[in-house]
Amino acid sequence: MKHIIVSATLALACVLPAMGQTNTAPPEPPVLPPILEAIDWGATNWVAIPLAVVMLEPKPELGIGLAALYSVTPNFWGGFRIQRCGGMDVTAAVQGQLQVSKKLFGVTVTPFAESSVGIGKSALWGSAGVGGHVHFATWDFGKGVVLSAGGLVGWEHYVMGSRNGNELFAGPTIHVTF
Repeated sequence: MKHIIVSATLALACVLPAMGQTNTAPPEPPVLPPILEAIDWGATNWVAIPLAVVMLEPKPELGIGLAALYSVTPNFWGGFRIQRCGGMDVTAAVQGQLQVSKKLFGVTVTPFAESSVGIGKSALWGSAGVGGHVHFATWDFGKGVVLSAGGLVGWEHYVMGSRNGNELFAGPTIHVTF
């Protein structure tokens, strides 16, 4: 009997202090994947690109477009694009662009690869291509507001419904960081 009382007292002595403890430490913040840690969530970094577009097939046709891209990371930009050319309207497109900037002879040159998917007038739109951007000038207005200007040219292959072909695009770039 004496062994049972000692054993029960020891068991109770171990359990009672644990029952009175509470977890007062704050929960650990979630760990972000490396790609999300690279994003500066407090910055706004947009570029607007009015485009002149030339569809090469079935016959050369001139059109217009507009892209607005956000710098997700220094090497990946994402945004939207609208375009009208050759009787084809792309009214909603999502565009992604991979790029790497390099300085050559004091000028920043950025080759890129891009792809778009979207909805046209009567069919889905898809395109993929390559191009380059040249940065001409930068104006720093202080308090984190920077305006840059440049120009870009590129080529892409598009598919819209049963139509597909190649097109060239070019335009000035207006890049705002704040």
